[in-house]
Amino acid sequence: MSESFLTGDKFSKFILRITHQIWEEGDVLAIAIHYGQEVVVRSPSSTTVGNQTVIDSTYATLREFPDRQLLGEDVIHNGSDDEEWLSSHRIFSTATHLGNGYFGEPSGCALRYRVIADCAVRNGVIFDEWLVRDFGAIVRQLGRTPEEFARTLVNSAGGSTSDEDLKFSIVPPIYRRRGNDHSAGRALGKVIAEMIKGDFESVFSRFDRAAQFDLPGGIVVNGRDAGLRALKDLLTPLVCDDLVIEHEMGHSDPARGERGAVRAITRGVHAKSGWLGAPTKKELAALSIWHADFLGEKIGRLFVLQDEVAMWRQVLSV
Repeated sequence: MSESFLTGDKFSKFILRITHQIWEEGDVLAIAIHYGQEVVVRSPSSTTVGNQTVIDSTYATLREFPDRQLLGEDVIHNGSDDEEWLSSHRIFSTATHLGNGYFGEPSGCALRYRVIADCAVRNGVIFDEWLVRDFGAIVRQLGRTPEEFARTLVNSAGGSTSDEDLKFSIVPPIYRRRGNDHSAGRALGKVIAEMIKGDFESVFSRFDRAAQFDLPGGIVVNGRDAGLRALKDLLTPLVCDDLVIEHEMGHSDPARGERGAVRAITRGVHAKSGWLGAPTKKELAALSIWHADFLGEKIGRLFVLQDEVAMWRQVLSV
């Protein structure tokens, strides 16, 4: 069924419209129109080139989750009359595990999880994409832990998935811009950089006391104090050697207020105990995408996506 998207701007409408067309209207071959022939799609678990691969992976996902819905929560973008622009599309997915595929034999489990897709668009065609799925939330709802599922993937690959694990941080971007100069994007980028480097005291005042934190694994934490403690637990195991903010941008409109979006790559050493187990001293890389809703100058709601399964793959690979 066709859907109407009254978003207030043509850039958000473009992203929401084609997502619905491809996934929920079943027009998978529209990917050949909306994605460039040599499109690069990077995620923490794989990096692919070409729209035929996107078509094949979409069919595979729909066989496994035929009733999947992609509820577009927000599209933060720097769209203008320039021929190139970037969108960061936050999606809340519902799906039932009804077919064989990446997650094994059908379990019948009903799933709820987020995805954020950053798409670079030129003349109406997506030519560069970054994608982070909350695989931690998915596998937990299927009755497994991210460590267990990562171990299965590593073992099935012969003991190492390292050939794929770091590609997202090696393959250079085609889209070279860094977002825009909106104050919400700059503020969020500064907060993220401080937290990744371990400085949580300096960012305390940037959050509203009643802030909500939507974190990997489908975890929701309410309140600034508890939320920052949970973020510290998430970020602590990887001691940052190098942080690259790949883009930071903000967007404002009367209906949604000010929002920020940031994509970051963190490289460092697994040097501290935590959710990734005992320190292994391995060099790891993490791709994360962050969205924030602002209440005045403070963050009222923070969304963080990082693939826990992909991180465990790096830890477990020989």
